[in-house]
Amino acid sequence: MTYERKVGRFLKRHFADVELSPRFAFTDANGRGYAQPDALLIRPDRVVIFEAKYTQRGSGYTQISMLYKPIVEHVYQKPVVGVQVCRILRHSPGEFGIEFPELALVVEPGRLFTWHFLG
Repeated sequence: MTYERKVGRFLKRHFADVELSPRFAFTDANGRGYAQPDALLIRPDRVVIFEAKYTQRGSGYTQISMLYKPIVEHVYQKPVVGVQVCRILRHSPGEFGIEFPELALVVEPGRLFTWHFLG
């Protein structure tokens, strides 16, 4: 939780309109459920989902792409950029790494990126 709060404070300083920990209720084949991404940045042409994980994990990308992305696309009717924010990288994100969160506003929507944030 500490790392998540650091990421949230950093995003709040850089984007006054960022929403921290928005909560969504949904119903699917398994019944009623809830989803709570760490942060959303809603812009006219896209929504950026930030999910903080202290250590980079495949499950973070799955969480963004399989849970948060479909819900956010449905609610906001906009393309989504997913960003896993992590302090410890387990592998190089290569071309899918971003150095600053502002870059998520100019990359191609529909993709998942990694932001290596040391906090």
